[in-house]
Amino acid sequence: MKYKEISLNKFLSNFQISMPNEQIILNFSKELKKLLENTNKEDSEEYQKNEIGKFLNKVFEYDCNVKNKIDLAIYEDNQVRIIFEAKSVINKSEFVKENSNNLESKAFYESILYFLREIKTGNNNITFIILATAEVFYIIDSKSYLNNFYKNKDIIKAFKNCEENGGTDSSTTKFYEEVKNILPKIENEIYYLCVDFKNILNNEFDKLGLLYSLLSPQVLLKRNTYIDANTLNVEFYNELLYILGLKENKENGKIEYSDIKNTFYDSISKTFKLDKDNNFEEIFSLLITWNNRILFLRLLESMLLSFEHIEKPFLDLEYLPDFNNLNILFFEILAKKENERENISKKLEIIPYLNSSLFEKKELEREGKEIQFLQSNNLKIYQHSILKRDKNFNNKYLKNNKSEEIPLLEYLFAFLHAYDFTTTSQDLQNNIKTNYDKLINSAVLGLIFEKFNGYKDGSFYTPSFITNYISATSIQKIVLNKFNEEGYKAKNINELYNAIDDIKEANRIFNEIRICDPAVGSGHFLVSALNELLLIKYNLGLLIDEDGRKLKDIKLELKNDEIVIRDSENNIHNYKRPKHENTDSHKIQQTIFFAKKEIIENIKVVTEKLIEQERKARKFLAKDTIDLEDTIYRSYGVLNNCRKISLEEAQKLISNVKMGTDLGVLPELNDRKIQQLILYTKPANMQKYLGQQYEALERDIKRAEVIKKIINEK
Repeated sequence: MKYKEISLNKFLSNFQISMPNEQIILNFSKELKKLLENTNKEDSEEYQKNEIGKFLNKVFEYDCNVKNKIDLAIYEDNQVRIIFEAKSVINKSEFVKENSNNLESKAFYESILYFLREIKTGNNNITFIILATAEVFYIIDSKSYLNNFYKNKDIIKAFKNCEENGGTDSSTTKFYEEVKNILPKIENEIYYLCVDFKNILNNEFDKLGLLYSLLSPQVLLKRNTYIDANTLNVEFYNELLYILGLKENKENGKIEYSDIKNTFYDSISKTFKLDKDNNFEEIFSLLITWNNRILFLRLLESMLLSFEHIEKPFLDLEYLPDFNNLNILFFEILAKKENERENISKKLEIIPYLNSSLFEKKELEREGKEIQFLQSNNLKIYQHSILKRDKNFNNKYLKNNKSEEIPLLEYLFAFLHAYDFTTTSQDLQNNIKTNYDKLINSAVLGLIFEKFNGYKDGSFYTPSFITNYISATSIQKIVLNKFNEEGYKAKNINELYNAIDDIKEANRIFNEIRICDPAVGSGHFLVSALNELLLIKYNLGLLIDEDGRKLKDIKLELKNDEIVIRDSENNIHNYKRPKHENTDSHKIQQTIFFAKKEIIENIKVVTEKLIEQERKARKFLAKDTIDLEDTIYRSYGVLNNCRKISLEEAQKLISNVKMGTDLGVLPELNDRKIQQLILYTKPANMQKYLGQQYEALERDIKRAEVIKKIINEK
């Protein structure tokens, strides 16, 4: 048996959690300190496990009790959900050895026995097993016990001998001895999380919010008391794949095309005479481009409706009767300023200009492969379509339609409007949406972006609770350091607020702060960082309009990765299209927009400088052509012929090869292959790609094989 510790962040990434506010963290910290103080007063195991139970009950209202010989258990509906094997802090001989990377101990053997006893009673609802002292929790998913112990014939035999007096020695001590001898023969891995309460309180105080979330019912009981709007809606994703003409390989997660007729993939293939197998990359590229645009437009449409900027949805056959009109929307409306538009339908005039590269023609579109040429042929309704649960849709389309087919574009619009793309301020406040199964927000679209673009370019979407946590814990320190470098001596944001006299000068200092995300994918981290900067700016009293006036009588909060604005009476501010520009509501929105624009444009200046510096560096390198090409070709040769290679060396050589492709020195490689090399040479991604885990040496051998396969793939 092998044992592998995982990080707190990685453990929590599998759950839907909401970060607690400051007051909750403060109260949690006090109760945790009480627990540690109380357990230092009495060393007995009985006393300490009771104190653990009291702590969990007071903070989270868990139903904590003993059961038979189980030291401590969390109950739900009169059934054990979490098994604790608790030891006194001083009983180190029977507990997991510190820093051992090995769970084996009497506490571990006992937990196996208690788990098997619960399974024997018919309890299949255990979520976690926790090896605990008042200072340290080792948390293991019950599935590990089920797969490794309940399904192990030798352990079950030993258990039956113990429980049913089936052997010469039926004592628990004998069972523990036998388990100890059996475990080394099991080849599987058990993943566990170790949390040290003392260390977090003393050295890693910023993790208290995560620790609170870890011990909450949402995690320990795997309870979905709310649905995080930032979770991938699988039902939405699967039907979207169907409409596009794609499917996800269940074994390796790769995206492939389906054989369904009249999907987007099928239509592209027929319209532009592209072979479905040989031209997959080309078709897929068009699909990604058009999918990203249309999903963005559905989100934009929803926002414009909620702001009362428009009265009716524009993603509708009334406005866009065919793909040609959708093409006009892309390039003649969204890509052009209002005064530059020509011969535009009055219905679409109200749609704003978007200064975005999203609506610039891509290379394939410039070659003539535009969405306007697609045919909206009848597509059979997806077997598990959300539309089949809609009475109005059924009456309109399916009542007398035995084939259950409707035109592709009409199907797409109906499907998108079956979901709610608007998250209201009330939703943000309560972290809940009653129709959560239909909720699609920008974060969900980020996850879709990861699924599609990650396949092609190696883009990964980071969940909100992680980006929020990183932003909140790091950016405040950055702001304080920046101001202190300018002569301020503040220990926290409150002290800095009181020390600021010159708002204009303070804004100058604040606006010099730069945040860089070199691995930017969907841009979600940068959005979280922007919101955190905006919140800090407000807390420092630096939120001013274009005329330099402070914004008064409002309060800003961050909820579910969105800025929530409250007025002087603590009511949530909902932005609507103003009747005139002098309304307080409009001034608030203008000020927020101005602050965001200022932060972003300052960063844009730096970006442009970086680009210019890179161009100068490339020109300099290009002077020594022979030496440069020699380096590039040597790197390419090693990558293509090596039998084993470390991650560090691979990354260095791939970087050289990437420079070669950018300079046109290696025409045989394209960006697609370079992205694959970057993505699949990393240990975790490579093991997922190959569907198997490897030790260090074998991993270096497999990495060389993967690199060679990617390079020579046609």
